[in-house]
Amino acid sequence: MRSPRDTYGSYETYVPSSADDRAMGEIQQALQDAIINARVRQEGLDRSRVDGLVKVVRGRSITVTRDSERSTVRGINQILPIAFVVLMFMGVMTGGQSLLTSTVEEKSNRVMGGAAVGALADGAARGKDCRTARR
Repeated sequence: MRSPRDTYGSYETYVPSSADDRAMGEIQQALQDAIINARVRQEGLDRSRVDGLVKVVRGRSITVTRDSERSTVRGINQILPIAFVVLMFMGVMTGGQSLLTSTVEEKSNRVMGGAAVGALADGAARGKDCRTARR
């Protein structure tokens, strides 16, 4: 048998640039399983027995407080950040929409004011007075 200081080698994979990440994951997993099977066989061990020895089943988690013990709710730790991101996204979209609306209205008012000033300036340049034209 090998001593704990002995190490096994590793491997390199050469892949085309168009390789899909999912396919690469499957290939690497298959290579890893094949290498482990070869190493276990070389040491004269049974793979299922080794897997049984190294697999640790996750136990249940218990939350302890001063007054009681209860099962830990795992989902809340994952749902809370997602809910925060969703609320933040909604706030940014709502605020952005109102900011964009007010910006467009202000720009529209400036354009219309500029057009009115331009029309008055055009009339003044031609010597026309809007008040005298009604007579």
